[in-house]
Amino acid sequence: YQRGYVRNIPGAPMCGCLEKMPIVSRSDCTQTNVEESYKFTKSVSSTGFTGKIQYATLEFQACQGANNNNNDLAAYYQRLVNEGRIEAAQQEVFKTYIVGNNQCQNTIDAFLEARGYKAGIALDEASWTYVMGEGDLARPDEQIYDGLKVTTMFN
Repeated sequence: YQRGYVRNIPGAPMCGCLEKMPIVSRSDCTQTNVEESYKFTKSVSSTGFTGKIQYATLEFQACQGANNNNNDLAAYYQRLVNEGRIEAAQQEVFKTYIVGNNQCQNTIDAFLEARGYKAGIALDEASWTYVMGEGDLARPDEQIYDGLKVTTMFN
């Protein structure tokens, strides 16, 4: 909460699995430190044990990332790879969601291009008929007010 992160990004959970998150350039990382103490007693009249929690503490702190780069989920993931706790292939999947600084637009453009979308088009005005426009798009001398003529264009 120290940095003001108290709400989710619209359309995305505040906390959840990576593959359910939107593409971002970087993400903070918080780890939990849990300390618990239990007391187990054995009763002479039964075969099992009885357990009781003596105390439990829970603290939050920044994740410890690779190269002393803390509070950074990408650095934490790199540390896991360095320690052999996850495979490099898993890290490659991770990098499709946490894409690095200043890489969001490139990632979005590649995503759209892979699906056949193109940014901007070269408008061939000869293949279009201007009908009506408002504001900056208004061309009063070219507007078509004849409804019959407009209807015949679509038949």
